[in-house]
Amino acid sequence: MGNHIFLSSQENFKICLERGTYGGISHGPERAKYQQTNSEIIAGFEGIKVGDFVFFYVKNVGIYGLWKITVRPFFDETRIWENPEQVYPYRVCFEQTIRNFPEPVALNDILDLRDKGKIWTFDLGTFNKKSHHPITTDEGKELIRLLLRNNPVYFPVNPIPNP
Repeated sequence: MGNHIFLSSQENFKICLERGTYGGISHGPERAKYQQTNSEIIAGFEGIKVGDFVFFYVKNVGIYGLWKITVRPFFDETRIWENPEQVYPYRVCFEQTIRNFPEPVALNDILDLRDKGKIWTFDLGTFNKKSHHPITTDEGKELIRLLLRNNPVYFPVNPIPNP
């Protein structure tokens, strides 16, 4: 099983949790210089498998977890998110697994792990171009450890209210 981090704004994160769906960005034809990036995004989404674990990096907040992919990636241009200029067509569906972790892992904790050599593939620079970033199993375990540290009280899994 793989581990992935998805980038999201606070507003889109709420919609993702409500719908159980995440959409990757797409750069339109008017931005031809980004066609290589679109190819990288599609290739990255093709690496996502049913049963893989998902974390969300919510901009300026931290990393939330833990969800599991329920369907293979697909292409869909149905409007779900509020952004009128972006439909986020490269999509996956997910459900919460194990338990609910309401408190995120702060970015400074992630940077501390990078300094200690426990996280090495997480790079904020690539998140400006792509919204999906695969990480190693060991990195996923470190994130789960931090989520458990930040959330010592058990909260049951939240169902997807509007799939």
